[in-house]
Amino acid sequence: MNGTEPARAFGGATALLMALTTLLPAQQFEAPVLLTSGGAPIDVDIGHSAPFVTDWDGDGKKDLLVGQYGQGRLRVYRNIGTHASPVFDGFEWFRAGGDIARIWTN
Repeated sequence: MNGTEPARAFGGATALLMALTTLLPAQQFEAPVLLTSGGAPIDVDIGHSAPFVTDWDGDGKKDLLVGQYGQGRLRVYRNIGTHASPVFDGFEWFRAGGDIARIWTN
């Protein structure tokens, strides 16, 4: 074995990857946007956040769900704007059985 066998073995896959890389357009992301609620930036109390956008309440508008690591709770920001231009003004904690639901994180 002279060290070239792995290169030959993966040469076809490497060539395919290189061809796809040059033929397919690069992923483009939109510029970041500061999300606000009631005019203030959205932030979590403790730890990391996990945002998710969905029509939570079935009204046809994008709502924002933000899970936070601290205390394992989920904030629900209902969209009071439009589907195309969401507006958030405060949040409610996700509840289960009337209590604030939580997933224990430690």
